[in-house]
Amino acid sequence: MDQVETDRSAQAFLLLRAGRFDAARAAYEGLLSAAPDDAGLLGLLAVVDLKQGRLQEAEELFRRCLGLASQPRIHLRNLINLMALLRQTGRAMMCAS
Repeated sequence: MDQVETDRSAQAFLLLRAGRFDAARAAYEGLLSAAPDDAGLLGLLAVVDLKQGRLQEAEELFRRCLGLASQPRIHLRNLINLMALLRQTGRAMMCAS
C-alpha cells in the first residue's frame, strides 16, 4: 500500500470511528476497487455493515475475510461475535441459510 492509499485508509477508519458510516463505506469501497482481496479492508467494510444493521452483508464479508487473511483470527472472532448477536436477536437462522 503506497502513502496515498495509507492516508485514504486512515481517513476511512476515522470516518468509521466518528460514526459517519455512509462516508466510511464509500471510502472503503474506493480502496477495495484497487485491492479487492484485501482482508483488512473487507473486514472494516464488514464492521460498517454491522454498524448499519446490515448483518447478512457483514457475515458474508467476514466469511470472505477468513479465506483471504494470512492471520484469520480477528476475522473469525468478528464472525463469532456477529453470530452470537444474531442468535440473541433471533436472526441467526435467517443469515445461515
